[in-house]
Amino acid sequence: MKKTTLTKLSGIVAGSFLSIMAFSPQAMAADENVEALQLKIQKMEDMLNSLQSELQNVRQESRESIKKVQVVEERVAVVNRVPKHSDSVIFFRGGFARMNVGRGNQVFTDLFQGGSSINNGTQVFSGLDDNDAKGGFYAGAGIEHALTRDLWGMSDFVAVFGEIMFEWRKFDSQKSIAVVPAAAANLGGGLNVNPDGRNIANRITLSQFTLTASPKIKFNPNGNFHPWIIPAGFAFHVISPPSDSGTVLTAGVQFGAGAEYEVGSLVLGIDARYHLTGDQLDGVDADGLTAGGYVGFKF
Repeated sequence: MKKTTLTKLSGIVAGSFLSIMAFSPQAMAADENVEALQLKIQKMEDMLNSLQSELQNVRQESRESIKKVQVVEERVAVVNRVPKHSDSVIFFRGGFARMNVGRGNQVFTDLFQGGSSINNGTQVFSGLDDNDAKGGFYAGAGIEHALTRDLWGMSDFVAVFGEIMFEWRKFDSQKSIAVVPAAAANLGGGLNVNPDGRNIANRITLSQFTLTASPKIKFNPNGNFHPWIIPAGFAFHVISPPSDSGTVLTAGVQFGAGAEYEVGSLVLGIDARYHLTGDQLDGVDADGLTAGGYVGFKF
């Protein structure tokens, strides 16, 4: 009995030992596989961290690149808004001019009303015409310079120019009695045809010089055809001869509208302008309009 039990115990111990011996290589192999797997996982984590770091750098570089692109785009937009030198124009004008109120029978335009003078009941001069014509012609020139081609970024259809212009208008030129020689003759005791060898019947020309500074709004600046308006501009007027009070200078407002067509560097246009002065020239109404055409050259 004891022998049988001992034999069984021996068998169990032997079997267990053999099982342990058989399991140990598998366990060792499993441990090695786990360590290798852990190494691989560690390597993958390191690679993932490296990729994340590189991705972060790429994102940062992309943000900086985007900022640089935005800065460049803003600079390009600013450059596009700055007018080119070819947008400046020098132009020459001419056409019809008209004053609202004629200047006939004033001291410096017509000394004696009615086209003749009477001295002691005797007609001294005859055939003298009043300088009372309202219509005439004008000639002038000017320069305009582009301030913005897109209304300062608000519209590509509207451009704003600054214009400086001058013009000379002639309304009438009739033979009349010059004021200063006539006054001098009267001081001598009467009005003579030729006192002291001086002819006091001369032609007197009615004219007006105008200098203006105005904003000019042009439409369709990127095309060849440009309608335009002057909403309001400053105008400075000089009349000749002077008013009855001897005044020659006045200021006012200019309004205008027109259209032009570009052919390369050549500009062909028509315009109409109205001048409002408020009758401030000591009895002389310098209000009036001009209408005509112009030729311009870009530079």
